[in-house]
Amino acid sequence: MAKRIRMEDSVVDVPNKRRRMESSVAERVVQQELLPRDVQFQILSRLPVKPLMRCKLVCKSWSSRIRDPLFARAHQTIHKNQHTTNLFLTTCNPHTKEPNNLFSIQVKHDESGNLTSTPPVHLGSTSYLMGSPFSTSTFVLSAGVVCHYSDDDEPVHIFNPCTREVLTIPMQRSSNRVSLGFSSLTNEYKVLRGRKSPFESYKLEILSLGGGGGTWRDLPEIDYQELGLVPNLLDFSKYYLCIHGALHWIQPATNNRPTLLAFDVGQEIFRVIPFPLNKNRNWGLRLIQVNGCLAVFDVDVQEYSTAMDFWILKDYQNQVWFKDSIIFPERRNDLGLPRPVGSIHTGELLLTPTPTSQTGHGFVHLYDMKLKTYNKTEIVLPEGSVISAAGYDETIFPLKQ
Repeated sequence: MAKRIRMEDSVVDVPNKRRRMESSVAERVVQQELLPRDVQFQILSRLPVKPLMRCKLVCKSWSSRIRDPLFARAHQTIHKNQHTTNLFLTTCNPHTKEPNNLFSIQVKHDESGNLTSTPPVHLGSTSYLMGSPFSTSTFVLSAGVVCHYSDDDEPVHIFNPCTREVLTIPMQRSSNRVSLGFSSLTNEYKVLRGRKSPFESYKLEILSLGGGGGTWRDLPEIDYQELGLVPNLLDFSKYYLCIHGALHWIQPATNNRPTLLAFDVGQEIFRVIPFPLNKNRNWGLRLIQVNGCLAVFDVDVQEYSTAMDFWILKDYQNQVWFKDSIIFPERRNDLGLPRPVGSIHTGELLLTPTPTSQTGHGFVHLYDMKLKTYNKTEIVLPEGSVISAAGYDETIFPLKQ
């Protein structure tokens, strides 16, 4: 309990008084320029996220500066860690209807050079963070933040696991597809939603977050013929990837071969990237980021298979693809049906077992794409059944102003 001191007829709360004094000192530093602005910028941008978030409370000037997208870009560049990988996990209890729980862990090397992980950090539950008690929902990690939605008319929630900021966006009943992207050109997040009626094409709308106006805007109708797409087969599914400033989905094309549809988040235009897979299907294909490149994995392989094909778009501008395969040491079902999540800081490919009820400790799989070696590494897992995992880079870009 705070110590209270009576001064004549007034009562002063000592801790509150101290905070006001500290805030006043900080205001004088800013207003009287006791430290040049560029020096303040350099000091603040080098702070880790947690103390930096506390600095937002010191004074209005610092709060405004830290929420500036240009500052957020500088902070992200300085703190891009080449020695750890952040993993975002969602868990549920398969025996109850309890809400999903959200966790983050760091995968890194210990002093002996062995890959290890930090204990899971509980970020909260969906009912606490987002007011959604159900577990039949979808989590997509995009550009460092989480997009959470269900297939009904529940609101969409955007959650930053780094700053814990949550943004709730109401949805109409017919809005059955939502994608979240980020443009490094405009330094803003945008939400793309599609509304579709039976036998009709999508009506697409876009919402700019942060200082982007806060209202939905209609996008021009897609030129399906020019792009070689089938209107009634278009699918803006949850299996999308935001990379190189664009959203990407695998789509069926008019030639009965899958194609890659890209939406430039900054310029708000669609284009098609030719895809070399010669298969008459688009299901079972997943988009994953591998060492800064877009990659397509064919996860629709037999349980007893010992290999999984994937294609990496090594040269994004010139659309140059390279095909490779993961060679498993045993059949996939004997390994827990591992599925690719993405690459980690070592350049290796991280795979996790199909949703499991392991608690306390579990295994992730690592595949060295250069040496073609495969191994399992023990990491600390949160309690419950891990239903999804994805890597992410920490970001302090604001979701709202």
